[in-house]
Amino acid sequence: MDCDGIRCKSEYVPKENLTESHLLSDYRFLEEVNRCVCNNERTTTLPYPKSKGMRLQMQKASSMNIQLRLMPQNFTKRKENTTYYCFRRKSFLWHVEWLFYNTNVIEVDTRLPDQTPLRNAVTKYISTEESLDTFNPKLHEFSNESQLLFYLKNEVTPANITEYFKLNGGTGLRENLRGKTVIEFPRVIIVRPKDAATFESNLSTPCNDVRTRCSDGLQN
Repeated sequence: MDCDGIRCKSEYVPKENLTESHLLSDYRFLEEVNRCVCNNERTTTLPYPKSKGMRLQMQKASSMNIQLRLMPQNFTKRKENTTYYCFRRKSFLWHVEWLFYNTNVIEVDTRLPDQTPLRNAVTKYISTEESLDTFNPKLHEFSNESQLLFYLKNEVTPANITEYFKLNGGTGLRENLRGKTVIEFPRVIIVRPKDAATFESNLSTPCNDVRTRCSDGLQN
């Protein structure tokens, strides 16, 4: 006989054949599923082999109070990431995506020095005075703003919660990423003051020390 004595928990049972035993079994099955879901929410990244270069970047980021999480090699974001740690400068050259709010425009810097002020970094995309080669005419409305705002989405909140970190446009990523978790590379949202309400009402607070993992309970 092939029977192992264990009832298939997902087997269909006609309504007229349901008993208290079936209902109790189904209840326990749902509890087990719920436990699995909760465990997965607490662990967003599974352990996997990391190269020497990946471990080095994570260590250097941690020394700057930045929690850098790197994904397996076959993930798109891992393939796109061109971030590089420069030993000579003792600084990161970040791969950065600039998302201009209320537009479909995403600009990319592949090696942005971590001490370049954010507002200086995006000037080349919104102003002809910086460079005609990189200027994007779709962003002309941003060039009319005297004070652009910069936000970074908090990537370690539950799926049903959206929060943002407010960044300082006058400083670089080294300062702005302190106390925050970055998955592969930062995606910075550039916002005009008139559109800031959505972000200001959902602000998140950085950790004093990301090495304590704050309260996100996640693992590398």
